[in-house]
Amino acid sequence: MNEGLLQEESTADPMQTPSESASCCSNIKHELSSSTPIFSLSKPSGDVIDVEKSFAPPRKFHLTIILRAVFLAFSIFSMGYKLVVVWPVDYWRFVLYLTHWTFAASIAYQATALYVTVLRSNLVQPEETDDGKPTFPIRLMSTLYAIAAPAGTSVFAIYWGLEYNPVKHSIDFANITFHGLVAATVLIDGILVCSVPVRAKHLLILTVYSVVYVLFNILYEFVGNGDGDWAGEDPNDPREDSLYISLSWSEDLTGAVSLTAVQLLVINPFFFFIIWSLSLLRRPTFVPSSVSGKV
Repeated sequence: MNEGLLQEESTADPMQTPSESASCCSNIKHELSSSTPIFSLSKPSGDVIDVEKSFAPPRKFHLTIILRAVFLAFSIFSMGYKLVVVWPVDYWRFVLYLTHWTFAASIAYQATALYVTVLRSNLVQPEETDDGKPTFPIRLMSTLYAIAAPAGTSVFAIYWGLEYNPVKHSIDFANITFHGLVAATVLIDGILVCSVPVRAKHLLILTVYSVVYVLFNILYEFVGNGDGDWAGEDPNDPREDSLYISLSWSEDLTGAVSLTAVQLLVINPFFFFIIWSLSLLRRPTFVPSSVSGKV
C-alpha cells in the first residue's frame, strides 16, 4: 500500500487492516476511553501507529521537504499579499477575524510539518521518549492540524455560504486563498503527503479554539470600535459594525447565540468527523523489528 503521496510501493510496511479501517465505532470507543491519552498513537488492535511514516514519511523525503516548503511559502506569500495589496490601512484589524486566526494556524501547521521533516530526530516512537509521549513538535503538529484542517473547511463553508456578499466581496486571489485554497493545501499535506492520525479527543482542541474566538468576538463587540469602513456596507444596518454580520451580539443576540450553538454543536463536529474519518484511511503500524523501528 502507499505510505503517502510521494512514496513508493512497499510491502514491508504493514498498514491497518480493512477491518480496522471499516470499524469507526471501535476506533471512537478506543480513542474516547479514559485510559487513552489525547495524543495516544495506539490502535484498538493493540498496535501502535508509526510516527515517522505518519508525520514525515521517509521515502523520497526530499520531495516531501520541497512540497512542504512550497506550501509554506505560498501561504506566507498569500498573507503578505493580502496585508500589502488588499487590506486597508488599519492593519491591526487583521487579527480580529476567525478566518485570519485559522489562516495563521495553517501556516503554523505547515511550518511545524516542514520542521519535523527536516529535523527527523523528532520522529521517535513514544516508547522511546522519556515521558512515553510523542515529542513536543509531533504533539504540536497534531494540535495545529486538529485546528487548521476542520476549521479551514468550516471557514470555507461558512464564508461562501453565509458571509459572502457579491456587493461587498470580490472573488480574487486573496479571497480564494484565505477562504479555501490554503485549507486545501493543509488537507493535501495531512491526508496525502503524510497521514496525520487525528484522534477523537482532538475535537476538544477544536472546541477550545472556537470558544476562545467566540469569547474574543463578544469582548470586542462591546469594547472595540467596530470593523472599520468597508465598501458595500449598508449604513442603515447596525449589524454592519460587527466583525461578522451574522455574529452581531449587540444587535441580534438570539441570532448570534443560535449560530454559535450550531457552530459548536453541529458544524465543528461535522467537519471534524470528516477529517477524522479521512485519517482512518491510512494509519501505518509501527513494527519494532529493528533499532529504528523500520522493517
